[in-house]
Amino acid sequence: MERVGYVGKTLELMLFFYRNGELFDPFSIANIEIYNSRTAGTLITTLVPVKVSTGVYRTEWTIPSDQALGYYYDQWTWIAENGMSSKVERHAFEVKDYYVASEPVSINKRFLAIEAALAEENLTLSNCVTKRELKAIFNILSKEIKDVEDNLEQHIRTTEGDE
Repeated sequence: MERVGYVGKTLELMLFFYRNGELFDPFSIANIEIYNSRTAGTLITTLVPVKVSTGVYRTEWTIPSDQALGYYYDQWTWIAENGMSSKVERHAFEVKDYYVASEPVSINKRFLAIEAALAEENLTLSNCVTKRELKAIFNILSKEIKDVEDNLEQHIRTTEGDE
């Protein structure tokens, strides 16, 4: 299951602890750390875990609006039983840009992205005369529209429970 968070929104991170196929509560769980790399990396923030039920723990990270897009890793450090050594697990999640199609600023940002993509191909809508240029514009616009649709669908799925 892909885990995705959006800049400016809150991401829920969970971990389930199993022993012999049964959920159990570890002896201790350290604060959860967010890193920008699968191994080592820079510590981005530290979060406090909360017990949801036996063997189920969660935390939330409100992703800053200026957080760089890309993959991040939540690191859980825990001790199963008193006297045992600690175990460390890192799990990946992706931080993506968040926008809703009805927000004018976001629409303007998307059109600027389209314009920049066209400029990279040395194209404008007014000088588009060749079949190659039309195809390039179509491909660029199709990708941008797909991104808007995907984000809109994700927004709808995440807000359905809010009503």
